[in-house]
Amino acid sequence: MEKPFKLQLVGPEHPLAAAARALIGAVFLEKFGNTEEIMHEEYDRYRPATRYLVMTDREAGVVGAFGLIGDSPAGLKSVNDLSRPPWNVPQAEITPGNPAFAAAFEGRKTLDVATAAVEPPYRGRNNPAGPRVSMALLHGLCAISMREGVECWVTILEQKVFNEVIMPLGQPLTHYEDPRLGTREYLGAVSTPLYSDVVEYERRLQRDHPEMHAVFFGGAHIRDFADISLEPMS
Repeated sequence: MEKPFKLQLVGPEHPLAAAARALIGAVFLEKFGNTEEIMHEEYDRYRPATRYLVMTDREAGVVGAFGLIGDSPAGLKSVNDLSRPPWNVPQAEITPGNPAFAAAFEGRKTLDVATAAVEPPYRGRNNPAGPRVSMALLHGLCAISMREGVECWVTILEQKVFNEVIMPLGQPLTHYEDPRLGTREYLGAVSTPLYSDVVEYERRLQRDHPEMHAVFFGGAHIRDFADISLEPMS
């Protein structure tokens, strides 16, 4: 029997990638005022290295997506942008000024969770579908990372989403140590640069929150409502 949702990882030329970009563009316009021109300017050069983690409602189409940038000559947007306004921290100072970040990042495989979007009817803790979509997307990110040997995540995240959605999930993300890399107005949103030592997060969840670990790293309960197809990223 078909499950109501499907979670997939697709490349930039896959038909679902276009639908994911359309969802991300619509949400970023709605929430942050990011026009199509801004989205092209900010993200197009990273597109060849972007994979899309896509949550599909079989009746409604794409309802949630992460845009994941891997290693490429373009680099990682969420690290590159730390040297642009509003932070303006030179790249040469980012890892020396943030030793815990350097320990998770330097010489290790990294994924940039560059974009994340969920359709309005699937948001919110009071909406039964909301936690399902968010939990499934995080499970997909964790599963991909374990399979691909990813040891670090980077992102720049809207502060409200960080506080209300991400932190309750076992605190997967950490602030940079350098005070210059704090919360600022960025692309229309009050946002914070963040990173994750994925190996430490996985071990900490397993030790302190085994039920949460079973969901995010093992897919417990996710497979009750979603078919999962996570093809290799390369």
